[in-house]
Amino acid sequence: MKGVILAGGSGTRLAPFTHITNKHLLPIYDKPVIFYAIEKLVSAGIDHIMIVTPPEYQHHFVQLVGSGQNFISPKTGKRIQIVYGIQDKPSGIADGLHIAKEYVGNDNCVLYLGDNIFEDDISEYVENFKKGALVFLKEVNDPERFGVATIDGSNNIIEIEEKPKNPKSNKAVTGVYLYDNTVFEKMLGQQKSGRGEYEITHINNKYIEDGALQAIILEKNWFDIGTTDSLLEAGKFMQYKKQISARVPSLSIVFPCFNDKGTIATMIVEAKKVARSLTNDFEIIVVDDYSTDGSQELLLELKNSIPELKLIFHHKKQGYGATLRSGFAATQKDIVCYTEADASYDIRELPKLLEQLDSRIDIVSGYKIGNVEPFHRIIIDIIYRHLMKLIFWLSVKDPDCDFRLMRRAVLDNLNLESESGVISVELLKKAQNKGFKFAEVGVSHYFRMYGKSQALNIPRIMVIVARLAKLWIAIVWFGGKS
Repeated sequence: MKGVILAGGSGTRLAPFTHITNKHLLPIYDKPVIFYAIEKLVSAGIDHIMIVTPPEYQHHFVQLVGSGQNFISPKTGKRIQIVYGIQDKPSGIADGLHIAKEYVGNDNCVLYLGDNIFEDDISEYVENFKKGALVFLKEVNDPERFGVATIDGSNNIIEIEEKPKNPKSNKAVTGVYLYDNTVFEKMLGQQKSGRGEYEITHINNKYIEDGALQAIILEKNWFDIGTTDSLLEAGKFMQYKKQISARVPSLSIVFPCFNDKGTIATMIVEAKKVARSLTNDFEIIVVDDYSTDGSQELLLELKNSIPELKLIFHHKKQGYGATLRSGFAATQKDIVCYTEADASYDIRELPKLLEQLDSRIDIVSGYKIGNVEPFHRIIIDIIYRHLMKLIFWLSVKDPDCDFRLMRRAVLDNLNLESESGVISVELLKKAQNKGFKFAEVGVSHYFRMYGKSQALNIPRIMVIVARLAKLWIAIVWFGGKS
């Protein structure tokens, strides 16, 4: 698949900056707008890109971007290829794409409007795209400013209206499009619009007529750099994101897994996305505690396509604590995060924890908000939390929330011994005894949709009480500091 980045337009709303240069060369915090477009395509596996520019600015792009020598493909480990096309005057998005016809050849293509910035990872859609067309939509508060799509229950687009006075939905069409090679046939006979341009909506409507235009709803931030306000907003966001990433030189994400086949794949994929948005140096470690539902087979499958995934298999069931300790022992990065494999917590909220990890903090511990478990389990959870805080003199709000991150030094200085779920209390108490500093943040908590919970059900209460009593004697009564 080829990539086509449109970097034309007069940028009148960004004057006077655009009196001297193209808007795609303006800075967004620490790099030019065009870099975000190139990096997004490269991260999605696109190694061959044409940038379509006005003739008066082509040499600016060549000086800045060159032929792609500074962008490395994650697929091949080699430099990508960038070539240039010239759009003599601003004649519309469809015209800009047509300029790349010979370059695209018989391939499918990604059309990317170069003044758009996306946080969502589009790589899986690029990788799985075969035919038809795919556009990316974003729910907005002011849909009248955009092309607005109406979709059916299968995410097929029924209609796109350009800047309607009375929008039928709030789903704006953003600046990334995936097209099969019939896109160029659909341009034949196209007339200019009332604005004097060849509109991309004409092409999209041709796909709608064929029932071949599908939509993906973006979940993360999207910026359309068309005004000074949006330029500033994007810059501030990228500054914030850079500050968060600076706190993560490298990252290990640990999932203890037992019979979590229904959720573990999603957790790994989402973990990879969030980790990659923070650092290039990360690992995902899954420790399977002798699952019997096919989790191990699924994990081995995933390993083939996710090189950052490390697997540890227990050959007999050892318990949650032992599973977590196996994961901790395998970590090699500066920051370690762990959470459940059953999707009861959202790994995409990891940046919320990182916001609290400043130079004074060693551990960031989540506490449950929006608890949706059955009423009796919520009551048990409340009692358990308050008892743990009282009996072990813990300062955290929610000792039972297994969504935490910590610095490498914490694990290096703790001797964790629990084999069961009481390892959470042990970790917190021993870290508190060692003088490590805590921060807390609310994290979403979801009902377990797959498998059966192993913790805090009535038949296990006495076993847990016995384990907690043993732990209390070891680290409170005898004042253990290990």
